[in-house]
Amino acid sequence: MRLDSSWRKDFPEQRASLQIGDLVSQGSSWGYPVRFGGIQFSSRFELAPDFIPFSLPVFHGETSLPATAEIYTNTQKLAQLDVAPGPFDILGLSPLQAGQGELQLVVRDLLGRQQVIYQPYYITPRLLQPGTSEFSYGFGAIRKSYGFESNHYGQLMASAFRRTGISPGFTYEWQIEASPHQQTIGAGGAWLLPYFESIFPRVINSSLAVSHGNDGQGAQLILGMEKQQRSGNFSAQIGFSSRNFTQAGMLSNFRTKNTGMISIGIPLLRQWVNIGYIQRSSWQNDQQWQLSLASNIRINNVTQLGISILHGNTGTTVLAGLNFILDSRTTITTDTLREGSKQQTAVQLQKSMPMDNGTGYRPAIRDATRPAFHGKTRMPHCRVTLLAAMASPVTRLLPAAGCHTPATGCLHPEKSMKALPSSIPARSAI
Repeated sequence: MRLDSSWRKDFPEQRASLQIGDLVSQGSSWGYPVRFGGIQFSSRFELAPDFIPFSLPVFHGETSLPATAEIYTNTQKLAQLDVAPGPFDILGLSPLQAGQGELQLVVRDLLGRQQVIYQPYYITPRLLQPGTSEFSYGFGAIRKSYGFESNHYGQLMASAFRRTGISPGFTYEWQIEASPHQQTIGAGGAWLLPYFESIFPRVINSSLAVSHGNDGQGAQLILGMEKQQRSGNFSAQIGFSSRNFTQAGMLSNFRTKNTGMISIGIPLLRQWVNIGYIQRSSWQNDQQWQLSLASNIRINNVTQLGISILHGNTGTTVLAGLNFILDSRTTITTDTLREGSKQQTAVQLQKSMPMDNGTGYRPAIRDATRPAFHGKTRMPHCRVTLLAAMASPVTRLLPAAGCHTPATGCLHPEKSMKALPSSIPARSAI
């Protein structure tokens, strides 16, 4: 059975790519990822490995004489540079860990005089650098019965999404979706709040979307907040939807009424333990909830153990897996999934594509009876990538809703909350 086939042309100068074939739509914080067959032009920051899209801290200072500036974080020296007399700005500091921290700037002039400046910072993927944009524009037919049928496509769909950094502390986004029976438009933003030595959140986000469908008009409001620091991470989000709100990828038999999500990360014995709770109710008076506990444990330089426990109104799922690094491009992953009285075991070999021309592949087998294959190749002397994926029917590609393999961890909480009813990360109408 065919899963995916696609062609991709990369444009490194624009940090973007053009894809044709079986694709997954990209969208805003409130949009569902949807499988479709068609064409998509989207940003691709990884084409420029030295480019950092999110907002970084900026130092402002002034010196009357030529001086040397040294920058530290957690006693680690990040950079040293010479500054000319007068006011100066230091920007583009890297590498820095995501979350909250403090920078120390030490300025020494020719007379040996020294001044020390302390500046807190906060780095999050929610905030893009001013002038930097993440975008995706797509058109095609929605994929149906993915994992069950090779070539089943439904109604046409067009989508457009863009997220742009306006200032170091504000990033806005908008998204438009349109199909014959559904049209949705929405906008939102993320704001950096002032620094406080407390549990007060550092970033808040909100979005508002309106829709038109066969049942009439609807609206959705989402509010969220986050704080990341060395002592722990915290994020929360709530959402409210009217009865007739609709969007691409939404299940017709589950009209969301309200959602809630809390995620906490705690450092424990040099490892991170992540605890999450997700709840969603529908206008059909159905409720879904899920409590999760996950951690990745580094055994040595080449071996990592991942453990995830999910418990909800549909039962309990336990996933444990080992990831072995064979070389810079090759890994072997084995995992065992247990849901109630059912147990599945899978083994996967993955060889990533090289930075230039070459081939990558990912064969996998589950329960010794359900093989799957995913392959990519980049053609010589051009930025073109071909992708193909196949599997036996009803092969469960992911172990549980909202989670990848143990080596990569769970999806972002926002996406996990929306993926509860499905066992695949991107929606395809069935």
